Amino acid sequence: GTYYFSESAKEATGIDYDETIINYAKNKYQKGNLKFCVFDIKNLHSFSNKFDVVCSFQVIEHLRETENFLINLKDLLEENGTFICSTPNRLDASPGSKFPLNKFHIQEYLLAEFKELLERYFEKVELFGLKRGRKLNLYRRLKKIGLFNFFPTSMNPVKKFYDRIDYTDFIIVKDKLNTALDFIAVCRDYKNRIID
Repeated sequence: GTYYFSESAKEATGIDYDETIINYAKNKYQKGNLKFCVFDIKNLHSFSNKFDVVCSFQVIEHLRETENFLINLKDLLEENGTFICSTPNRLDASPGSKFPLNKFHIQEYLLAEFKELLERYFEKVELFGLKRGRKLNLYRRLKKIGLFNFFPTSMNPVKKFYDRIDYTDFIIVKDKLNTALDFIAVCRDYKNRIID
């Protein structure tokens, strides 16, 4: 993701607490405007850089101290900075359960809960949804039916499709967000910035 952003950003920085992940990223993705750092987001208050945009994709559901994360995030944003955050829709990730089915998730959100959380810290919160595209929906149905399970792997069209799936197989929408796989929030204007 950081490499993708470096294609259009003046400078892009990726962080992760796992040194192995950072070393992998440093070796695989190399550009002059791209850097990776070992850093735990629990210590955001000690990160010295300022950014026009901070992205946090599929992270917030793993955090116990969500409020501290959002409070400390403000110090990373420039005056007119933007925070982009995504998280799984609880209705899709853990259908029929109030508790996450993914053992690594601490808190999964319904649309209203996610919006309310972010609006405590940002004046403007715009929400989008990530959904499967038509082609992905078709192959997903074919996979569930299992019609091609008897084909050799090399001739199985479902297996071939899933082997090369990428971002073009998904769409971003602004309506019917309750049926989205993930919510994506674009947040601006940190509340109480002047007071701080």
